[in-house]
Amino acid sequence: MSFETALGPAARRGRPRHVPARPEAPRPRPALARAGLVLAGTGLGATTALAIIDETASQLTAPGGVATFVGSLTGLVGTYLALMMVLLVSRIPAIERVLGLDGLLRWHRRLAPWPISLLIAHAVFITVGYAQAARAGLWHQVAVLLTKYPDVLTATVGLGIMCVIGVVSLRAIRSRLPRETWWLIHLYMYLALAISFAHVLALGPSFVGHPLPQIVWSVAWAGTAGLVLCYRFGLPVVRSLRHRLVVAEVRPEGPGVVSVICSGRRTGWPSPAASSSAGGSSPRACGGRPTPILCRLCPSRPTCGLPLRAWAITRLRWPSCGPAPRW
Repeated sequence: MSFETALGPAARRGRPRHVPARPEAPRPRPALARAGLVLAGTGLGATTALAIIDETASQLTAPGGVATFVGSLTGLVGTYLALMMVLLVSRIPAIERVLGLDGLLRWHRRLAPWPISLLIAHAVFITVGYAQAARAGLWHQVAVLLTKYPDVLTATVGLGIMCVIGVVSLRAIRSRLPRETWWLIHLYMYLALAISFAHVLALGPSFVGHPLPQIVWSVAWAGTAGLVLCYRFGLPVVRSLRHRLVVAEVRPEGPGVVSVICSGRRTGWPSPAASSSAGGSSPRACGGRPTPILCRLCPSRPTCGLPLRAWAITRLRWPSCGPAPRW
């Protein structure tokens, strides 16, 4: 890619100007990446062990014992992976510096089918196990679970929302939807996880009568919710109010290329994400001067942005739009 800078008349006449140094790119931190992987793996191992150590031989040999155990295990592991999936796209700066936003989105896409599949398996095996234990029909047991067990109905609604999101995220369907519609449907994952939380503590054999696992599990959920609220919602709102970005001009540059010039207060993003005024890059003060931002809108790509200096308009050229990123 190449850059062209169109300076003002004063600069072309040779008048000296002070050009601030370009901010240094953050250095890779492989140690932090390894520590994150170890922490995530430790959490997965602890979650799996929590489901295993609570089982006894007599429970496994009882009618429906094996199915109930498999249902509990898949439910705990699926829920843990769902929390990891949410954390990957919660725009936490420390995580983004390790893998980058594109890398996080790739991992999010690869991980997404597993928690939904495991939670579906959880619902099926728990229902089968309870039906075998009660020596009742499968559909009768479904009705009993939905009407007699606390918080199971809301958890079922949450699982249904997750399944809808999973279907909508299939590439064949996602490509036919406007990006705004797909993104809005995707946000319901937070609601699905929130309404599914209570039934785990109320009915999970690893939590009923075990206050320590209840506390640890609740802290993990509360920490995840706090990070999402802070970096995914709170920080974007604060930055939007602080910088007051407005579209100053929309300028056609050529076939398929549009320059969107935005202005605001104390802007100057070090990363290419104009839409992340709403998002996660760290704005730096720019002396109070309005800073234009050039965006290239391609039919096959989301918005791309480039931070510009207050006294120049920089044009960013790509050889071609290329295929859409697999997000």
